[in-house]
Amino acid sequence: MGWILSVTYGAFEMPSNSPSLIVWDSCCVLGYFNRETDKLAGLQYEINECSCQRGILGIATATLGEIVYLADNSPAYPVLEKFLKLPFIQQLNNNQEVGLLSSRLGHRFDLRDKPDSLSEAKLFGCPVDQKRLKSKDAEILATSIVYKASRLTTYDPFIRFIGQKYIRNEYGVVVDTPSSALLPFNLETPQII
Repeated sequence: MGWILSVTYGAFEMPSNSPSLIVWDSCCVLGYFNRETDKLAGLQYEINECSCQRGILGIATATLGEIVYLADNSPAYPVLEKFLKLPFIQQLNNNQEVGLLSSRLGHRFDLRDKPDSLSEAKLFGCPVDQKRLKSKDAEILATSIVYKASRLTTYDPFIRFIGQKYIRNEYGVVVDTPSSALLPFNLETPQII
């Protein structure tokens, strides 16, 4: 048995018998539904890994409430209902442990009175007006932790900042955009022999 490319870390690791739990933030679900060109390749990679049973795609209950409209202003729920029926999708329900951790994370990552952390967040690329972890984002992050996800995939810079600075070391959850040694994938690049 040899090394394989990890869907979790985008690096090589020894194969595991159990698939990794990958949780998507709402920006990922909407990016996939709306076929957003800057997100589609990475999200499709994770979908393919899950459809090949190398991963399970977790969708937190908090995520569902954030998916209301598609880019063309049509309702998202018909597409969302079909998406949730895919065999590799697991809905991750809220519970007391998720709720309490969400509350703690929301309090901890309110950076309005933490100027040093706020400066670090801005240097990371977080929007200037985002100074705290929003309640739905805290719930999605807490769900990823409680369900022992290997990865929370998100494009939200504030969640990524918190994930890379604190969450990965403390809880073992990678919080980042999709990662693969195969990305970015460009079909226009000529093959060099």
